[in-house]
Amino acid sequence: MNPERRRLLVGILFALLAVRFVILPWVQVQSDARERLEVLTNRLDRSVGVVQNRDAITLTLDQLKKTNAQERVKFPESKDTGSFQLEAQQRVTATIEQRSLRIEAFDWILDGVPDPSGIGYIRGRISVRGDQRSLGLLLGVLEGQFQSMVVREAFFNFEYPSRGGSETRTTMTLVADFHFRRKAPP
Repeated sequence: MNPERRRLLVGILFALLAVRFVILPWVQVQSDARERLEVLTNRLDRSVGVVQNRDAITLTLDQLKKTNAQERVKFPESKDTGSFQLEAQQRVTATIEQRSLRIEAFDWILDGVPDPSGIGYIRGRISVRGDQRSLGLLLGVLEGQFQSMVVREAFFNFEYPSRGGSETRTTMTLVADFHFRRKAPP
């Protein structure tokens, strides 16, 4: 191999090494710096927007707090899940018994974890026996009396009268969520 060609090849090798180990890392560093600068610029733009709209944001936040406070009042306040279960069960049982219906079963099947706002729920399964009309009315009464109760499922099981009987007996099974809010610690 002649010396000129060898120098040319060695020069090309050093040029490629310089590109690989010097120029490409430098380009990557510059690209990373540009991305970081772009992120910081976007944050600054958002911050400026927040500062410029501070009054509108504060007004909207106050309205939201007021609306949330009005909505939270709909949920009964309770110190813990157990006391709320007892109170809800007593109220529902009293409502059912006032209508001369018979409770077959009342089970609590789920305790919902309260969210950060303090709103929690418990899910109950209630089986009530009576005539069809009374059960239909009961469903409406329960939904009207308990604003924090949401009926998830309602099943009706009809038992037709035997030859000597005159009245159809029905069993209604409700699955309902009872929402409440935790009392704030003193």
